[in-house]
Amino acid sequence: MAERKGETSRENIELERELDDKQSLELDIERLRGALQVMKNMEDDNDVDLKQKMKEIEEILEAKEELSRVLTVKHWRNNDELQDACKELIKEIIDEEDEKLKALKDEYGEDVFKAVSRPSKR
Repeated sequence: MAERKGETSRENIELERELDDKQSLELDIERLRGALQVMKNMEDDNDVDLKQKMKEIEEILEAKEELSRVLTVKHWRNNDELQDACKELIKEIIDEEDEKLKALKDEYGEDVFKAVSRPSKR
């Protein structure tokens, strides 16, 4: 169980890192959109360099947006896996406690069992 708990903690840290990366990517995308919009407002039909730079920014923007979509899907999958792992870990803990609670009930009676088992059901 301790091994699974450690694995869940590592997965959670990785998920947080991926979320930070995705947020950074989204900020970069917004910055590029802003730069592109400024260039479009300054656009001159005869300015070949500006048109080339705009095309490059549009290509970078498309690649980053695709990466953002991929990271979003990966984040959802990892989050689902982490939620499943947490549920499994909680189930293992409750199952272990059930054995101890049964022994407690046998030894000390129903009143003590209820007093102890209520908080663990939260």
